[in-house]
Amino acid sequence: MRGAGVTIAMLDTGFETGNAAFDSATVIAQYDFVFDDSVVANEPGDAANASQHGTETWSLLAANVPTQIIGIAPDADYILAKTEDIRSETRVEEDNWVAALEWADSIGVEVVSSSVGYLDFDGGFSYAPEDLNGDVAVTTVAADAAAARGILVVTAMGNNGPGFRSMITPADGDSVLAAGAEDSLGVLTGFSSRGPTADGRLKPDLVAPGQAVFVVTPVTGFARVNGTSFSTPILAGAAALYRQLHPLHAPNGHRAGEPRLQPRLGQARRLGRGLLPAGHHRHQSRRHADQRGHPDLRLVRARAAAHRPAGELPPPGCHRQHVQHGAAGHRHQ
Repeated sequence: MRGAGVTIAMLDTGFETGNAAFDSATVIAQYDFVFDDSVVANEPGDAANASQHGTETWSLLAANVPTQIIGIAPDADYILAKTEDIRSETRVEEDNWVAALEWADSIGVEVVSSSVGYLDFDGGFSYAPEDLNGDVAVTTVAADAAAARGILVVTAMGNNGPGFRSMITPADGDSVLAAGAEDSLGVLTGFSSRGPTADGRLKPDLVAPGQAVFVVTPVTGFARVNGTSFSTPILAGAAALYRQLHPLHAPNGHRAGEPRLQPRLGQARRLGRGLLPAGHHRHQSRRHADQRGHPDLRLVRARAAAHRPAGELPPPGCHRQHVQHGAAGHRHQ
């Protein structure tokens, strides 16, 4: 299985679609929510190597370089959303993330891989530990709303570990799959953020390799990297293969099947719900609802805009973190 027939959306810092590693990838839609255009690769005005993180995470799913790296789901259809402006960290980016999720929903996305998240912002605002309850951060509300509409949202836990309740949003959602990072021995890494949520739910939901992960990078060709950012697409890829194998299962069947993943009893409380048993990548709430009873992502986005300072609102039509171990400020997870 290679993900054929499954639509996956990537929300990240940008993507070098012209890299030869992606020559066989099928991109059905792409949009830059930072500059409000259709260019998801680096362009004038971007920070240097802005697209590096997104290119690396996407490669775990879509790269096809025999003898080097073959992604988990190279035959899937991809929606690429450039949502993160790494030049700053403002709350506008939350609104852009929600807009990108709404856009992907309109196209028919089934699995979302988001190696970005939010906790601390320029200007001094931060989510407090008690806010991490699944109902406060607008990206969390949106992610849970998307899940209720049949979309599996896989999102990074963050790299703020090993402290108690050190996760970022939207990993605190009750219907997302929050991805933690383990090493090659199956041990939770020191940097991987921990739960529980403020309302007592175990986090992360699942863990996958996140240390010394082999990826495609636009800078040096290939590299080994650390972070829950890289655990996230591995889990999203496993979900896509599950979706390909069981296309008629209920959209949230991935989560319904979680108990069969059986966490190791001695590690359950430390790791979260469970460990990923699928093959790894190959290296050679309380929600808004519309009149039909489904959560309406437009209402979530409107709520986000209503809570932004006037100077932070994006221009009309503008649709807009990422998480790599060691990054400060920006949450490349």
